[in-house]
Amino acid sequence: MEWVHFLPPNQKAPLEAMAKNGQTAVLISGAPGTGKGQIARWIHLNGPRASKTMNIGHHRDSLSRQLVETGAGSLILQEIGEWPLSDQKALLEHLRTGQGARIIATTDQNLEKRSQAGFFNAELLTELTKNRIEIPALSKRTDEFEAITKTLITELSRELGKPAPEVSASAWSQLRQYDWPGNLRELRNVLKIAVTNCQALELSANELPQFGYDRTEFHATREAFEKTYLEELLRACKGSVERASELSGMPASAIATKLQKYGLKSSE
Repeated sequence: MEWVHFLPPNQKAPLEAMAKNGQTAVLISGAPGTGKGQIARWIHLNGPRASKTMNIGHHRDSLSRQLVETGAGSLILQEIGEWPLSDQKALLEHLRTGQGARIIATTDQNLEKRSQAGFFNAELLTELTKNRIEIPALSKRTDEFEAITKTLITELSRELGKPAPEVSASAWSQLRQYDWPGNLRELRNVLKIAVTNCQALELSANELPQFGYDRTEFHATREAFEKTYLEELLRACKGSVERASELSGMPASAIATKLQKYGLKSSE
């Protein structure tokens, strides 16, 4: 089976076991941009329900309707921490029946703290944490950073129809000294611009865009990349927020908020 390239090595065995067991619910937690949505889709595509429906669930829609539409497939619930308590209770009842759609939930929130504050169903939390994958922030993955970066460059070069360049020592130095608060999503955005700019077989530091070394300009720089990413994402999805949500792993509600922030328009 083909692994998602950013999956931590120590997570491969438990994740493979979770994929093969098509009955149990899975919780994937991690900071925004760590690839939770892609891992959720990997679980479905490498499990016994791969030939069945895979739907992306949204907290603003009817849970019962989404369960019916998914049937015996997999329902990926984006940001389970945002779902109302009434849906959380209904979801718990669904899990206890052991029938119907498989649930794969994602979150970037601390569900334990939300549960203690009364915002998340404690029994549901117990059920979901029986099979939990936690994806670390990119800043915590220094040993894997080079391999992840090279794989992203290969992937982006293929998308752009260009040979994959090597990375110069000076470029590596700049890439490694940044803490990547936007995680894999931010790294991919930076590398896409760099690979697009690169006209040689080696990617130099000069071809890297500015991405937050000057902390006084950090927020403006990050927002510029975020806007560029959203524009490219919408273009690839022909303006569909729902499709953009599926491809990026971001909740549709978060995409809609960001589009409003940057004055961008969808086709919906």
